[in-house]
Amino acid sequence: MLKNITLSAEKSLIDSARQRAREKKISLNTAFRQWLGQFAKERENMDGFRALMDQMAEVDSGGPFGRAEMNER
Repeated sequence: MLKNITLSAEKSLIDSARQRAREKKISLNTAFRQWLGQFAKERENMDGFRALMDQMAEVDSGGPFGRAEMNER
């Protein structure tokens, strides 16, 4: 279910955002909903990244490697 909200921003920013949305052939509402979805998931994505890094903490690559070693095939 969609819910209406009211936001305030500088006129020039709104005009620029509307122009950008037109270039993408979407409405400003659609662009905002896309941004809001990404914004809401940032913490979730960061938590997932941190969990992955914790899992990888024990991995030993055997490095450091020099340039020649990094380019060996």
